[in-house]
Amino acid sequence: MQHNHINDNYLDHLLEIFVSYLLSPPKDGAWRGVSVLARLIEFQGDIPRGTGNDQSNETMIRAIDKWKKDHAELNKITCSVYKLLGSWNSNKQMLALLGLHYYGGRHNKDTGKEYTQYDIYQEVYGMSYETDKDKKRAAERLGDRSKAGRILLEAELYRFERNQAA
Repeated sequence: MQHNHINDNYLDHLLEIFVSYLLSPPKDGAWRGVSVLARLIEFQGDIPRGTGNDQSNETMIRAIDKWKKDHAELNKITCSVYKLLGSWNSNKQMLALLGLHYYGGRHNKDTGKEYTQYDIYQEVYGMSYETDKDKKRAAERLGDRSKAGRILLEAELYRFERNQAA
């Protein structure tokens, strides 16, 4: 099936929304915090446009527009990721993709160094190996699975958007 290619930066942006959501689920129902939600409720979703001199109103409007967009994207990425995680055929690939996205660039508390692909493999799958050859293969497998996960997620996001438009 032919479909439009999703920009890698946009896919990373969606993954960041998803991981951020998982790490700190909004306690108050707002994506950007109580102040934006409180303002949205106060104006019943319809923020009055300022006189042109009211910078705080414009700032609030921009924040709420971003809040609304992030919520729409959160729903899209959450539905797509959970569908793929729930499938036996795509679970390992999605775990690799999420693991690399989450752990990549972070410091491992145990080693004091940045997580390697092998460290991430251990975190994601709970498996470890003794020989350097096996560790290298595990790291390569993580990379391959992550690439496959990106392809699967891109296709699922496309399917989600197509279904939403129908």
